[in-house]
Amino acid sequence: RLTDTLIVDIGAGTTDLCPLQGTYPTEDSQVTVPIGGDVIDGHLHSEIIKAHPQARLSAYMVRDLKEKYGFVHEPTEAISVVLPTEGRPQSFEITECIRAACLTLVPHIVDSIREVIAKYDPEFQASLLKNIVLAGGGSQIKGLDRVLESALREYGDVSVSRVYDSVFAGAV
Repeated sequence: RLTDTLIVDIGAGTTDLCPLQGTYPTEDSQVTVPIGGDVIDGHLHSEIIKAHPQARLSAYMVRDLKEKYGFVHEPTEAISVVLPTEGRPQSFEITECIRAACLTLVPHIVDSIREVIAKYDPEFQASLLKNIVLAGGGSQIKGLDRVLESALREYGDVSVSRVYDSVFAGAV
C-alpha cells in the first residue's frame, strides 16, 4: 500500500506531500504548502460575515462548521445553521460560504501534486498517480478526493482515496 504512494497530509497549518517508493523519502522529494485547515477557517469566517453581517461566531464555531459540513463538490442540498445575532438565535443558509472556503485549498494541492509528480522518477509517475492518499483532518472534506481526480485527469489514470480515520491513521 505504501509503495508508489503519494501521501497528501492536510493539517491545520500546512499541507505536506510525500511520495513513498520503498525507501526513506528525501527532503527534496517532499513539498510543504503553508495552507491548511486554519486558512479554510479564516476564509469561512469571512464568507459567512460577508453573506450575513449580523451573524456572530467564534473561531471554534467556524471550525466546527467546517468539520461538520465541509465539502467541495456541487451542492446537493442547502446547509442551514443557527447562529447568534445580538444574542438571539437566527437561521442562516451557508452552503456556498462553506464550499467557497473549502475550495481555496484545491488549487494549492493540485499545483503541489503536479510539482511532486514532475520531480518523481518518470518510470513510476503513473503508478504514483494511481495511489494518492489524503490524510490529516482536511482529508475529510467531502468530495475532495473526486475534485482532485478531476483536476488531475490530464495526467492520465488518477486515483485519490482518503484514510479511513483521520485522527488515528497517522499513528497507525
